[in-house]
Amino acid sequence: GTELAQKVLRESFGVKDLTPEWFAERFVSDSENAVGFAIERLLDTHPAKKLAADYFYDLIVRRKFGRYQGSFVNRVFKFATQQYSQFLEEANTDQLQNLLLFPNSIVSNSVVQWVQSGQIAPADLEPDFLKSIAYHPSWEQCPQVVEFKKIAHWGDKLAYDPGLAASVFSWLGDIRQFTPDQIGFEWLIELVGRSEPAYHDFAVETMIKAFLPADFASETDAVEEAESASDEINIDFEGATFVFTDKLSTMTRAEAKKKVDAANGKNSGTVGKTLGYLVIGDEGSPMYGQGRKGSKQVKAESLNEAGAGIRIISETAFLQMLSGTQREFSGEAVESGCENLWKMMTESPKENSPLARFALKYIRHHHPEICLEETDRPVDPGSEIPDSFLTFDRVKPLLQSSRVSLREFGLELCRWEFARWSPPIDELIELLESPHAKVRQFVSNSLLAEDTPQNRRVRLDPETFTTDAVYELCQSRDQQVRSLGMELISRYPRLREPNELFKLTESPDRAVRAFVIRAFWSLYRERETTTGWSPHIPVESQVGKSKRAKDKRENPEERFGIGAPERPEQKPAGVEELQFLLRRMLFEVSPGPPPKTKGVSMGNLTLKPIPTRKGKMLLVETVRDLAVEEEAFAVAVLPILKEFMNSQGQSEHDSCLVAVARVEAAHPQLKTLEWRDEEGAKS
Repeated sequence: GTELAQKVLRESFGVKDLTPEWFAERFVSDSENAVGFAIERLLDTHPAKKLAADYFYDLIVRRKFGRYQGSFVNRVFKFATQQYSQFLEEANTDQLQNLLLFPNSIVSNSVVQWVQSGQIAPADLEPDFLKSIAYHPSWEQCPQVVEFKKIAHWGDKLAYDPGLAASVFSWLGDIRQFTPDQIGFEWLIELVGRSEPAYHDFAVETMIKAFLPADFASETDAVEEAESASDEINIDFEGATFVFTDKLSTMTRAEAKKKVDAANGKNSGTVGKTLGYLVIGDEGSPMYGQGRKGSKQVKAESLNEAGAGIRIISETAFLQMLSGTQREFSGEAVESGCENLWKMMTESPKENSPLARFALKYIRHHHPEICLEETDRPVDPGSEIPDSFLTFDRVKPLLQSSRVSLREFGLELCRWEFARWSPPIDELIELLESPHAKVRQFVSNSLLAEDTPQNRRVRLDPETFTTDAVYELCQSRDQQVRSLGMELISRYPRLREPNELFKLTESPDRAVRAFVIRAFWSLYRERETTTGWSPHIPVESQVGKSKRAKDKRENPEERFGIGAPERPEQKPAGVEELQFLLRRMLFEVSPGPPPKTKGVSMGNLTLKPIPTRKGKMLLVETVRDLAVEEEAFAVAVLPILKEFMNSQGQSEHDSCLVAVARVEAAHPQLKTLEWRDEEGAKS
């Protein structure tokens, strides 16, 4: 019967009888034979151009979903979408949006393919619609979804599609299709705050690539000084030369070169000092894909160090140039945007909150040195976090933070900015007394760093140290900080000013007092080469070592150090005066207890008066330690120690006894028997 009916219809009925509406009824039939006949005969009877896009769209949306879900139903959708694709240039937005939402993969995937093949632009589907169907929390409120839910025969089949959402996110992230303003700052920030990777990662990558620091400014500050985007885009590169390196993610290199030619630019295959732009493909960038720094980029960076003005930009920046969406902001807007990012990173109630992680990543990828080190790709010109924003006062709280991530980031910033900041000594002391070991170690290393290219960003120039500043270190509460101050004074002879050194003799730290006396002694002692002595050789890396060796051969004076400190013209006193001073300090009775005060302030220390007996014992111990080290000093002080050994105070007697024994053990040639005989007689 079916075959007979089809034969009669083909042979005996024409266009007037088999109208488009008659065929449409066959398409929605539950009979597979009827559907097959309609597919076979429709276009023979009525040309597609006369039927137009609306007819085929209607075939799709009228097709009911019921218990007849056989392959013939999919044949209808496939046939109708194929015919509809002939009219994409004139298709209206509402129909395209409905087809993208349609709960049949053949139909929705066809729309996806049309977009990816360039037959329709993502912008034709409108950014607000795409955002609403990609983001699940807003999907139910999408006006199209609400409307189609009312259609009984297929509205109840509508459901959020993660696969479709992934495609839509890729379109929204294409800078060629949508500007940052079209995507929307607030919407992206909402996605950044989500924990789901599909949302969070998309928003983070998009904002890092396409948004400038000024985009994060408050509305009152975010006033653009210039915006080149317009309805009519007329790009003129004015003869600038372009070179492309690494794989482009949005087009082939040949297509990119054609776009340069069309915009009055020039293409080149080599990097030279007259090159205008080196464009690095996003597909080859570790920031967005895989790959490391290429030879063209290395050469461009080398030429720039020599004075060339090559602008090294990302593929994203190149696309913005082509689309005319390069923007400029006032300095106030940039400062405000950076401030908001900083607050987002530091003021989040949770350390690993999505917003805090995003802000940290954004700042890292827009810090010129950190971005280059991590990704081997420079920050696009104009999108850097400015040096004026990254001050020591701003970064210092990071170093004091209880959050490990912030503290580590603060130290990383210090690796690149510490020499530029050159914090004052009181700030350095505070960091050196930090409870965090890595912070203390970093500051200590920066103060003691050798003058090498590797240390130029962290090393604090010793020529900028003042004696007062370094002596503050020697008065710190922390023993390691005091040791650091003494090390600096030892390394740099110009810091050994006698008047300043003498102030340190009042330190309650015996090691500091002994250091001061040794420093004085180094100025006046007889100089000779001792056993085991070798010249100090600065630490040098292997990189560039041969060049430095050549420089030293050409400049022999560079092979030598700064030499011994200048010897004063005369000693401050002779041996007799030294002995007289020690005898007075040990034998005389103190003038009585000082008046009750809060003590004498010295920097970060508060010196408290000590009992006379304890002071004499400390003096004996200090003199003892120095005499053990220097024979000439031992000759001067040993007689005084032997005299004071007759003190009636048991502790003073014992202290001198130990001191004399140790000094004579260190210098056997100074041994005598007289004090031993006296001790034996007493016993």
